[in-house]
Amino acid sequence: MLKTDIMWNKIFFGLLGLGTVVSIFFAYYAHSWLQSIGAPAAALDGFYYNSGLGWVTVLISSLALLIVANVVLWLQRHAWAAWTTLLYFAVFTVLWYFWLLPSAREFALSSNIQTPTSSLTPLSGVVFCLAAAALVYFDQFLVVRLAARMHPAMEPVEDGAPSPQPNIEDEEREKPPIT
Repeated sequence: MLKTDIMWNKIFFGLLGLGTVVSIFFAYYAHSWLQSIGAPAAALDGFYYNSGLGWVTVLISSLALLIVANVVLWLQRHAWAAWTTLLYFAVFTVLWYFWLLPSAREFALSSNIQTPTSSLTPLSGVVFCLAAAALVYFDQFLVVRLAARMHPAMEPVEDGAPSPQPNIEDEEREKPPIT
């Protein structure tokens, strides 16, 4: 493995760690607003504000991770980083759509507040995860095909076998005299 390959792996893991920490912070902070003993409407507004920031963080960090994963896939011909990005996205999508938003709905219903969150919210999370999986699969297919076109595989030459002669069309023509 080359030093650049190791460098891109480190960049990927650094972005993954940073994105995870920031996303966990926003998930925890948004949920803490629902534990507030103050005005329920203000608590719900604070939840939606911080939850929105957290969701944007997940989307941006997933996009950054996918870009670095494409570099890793191009250089190393291994798709582990792309699928790790999908796992990161899926975990936080499940966290948001199966735990945080239903918690906010429950809080709003118990406080008699109208909320835009519906009971079908987890279905949206499943759709997002399936769409992300399709995107990662298509992205992997595209990067592998482009890499194969840019850098075609060389056929190995057997030991002891003569190597094929290059096909040079100029050999048949007469060369101009050197003056």
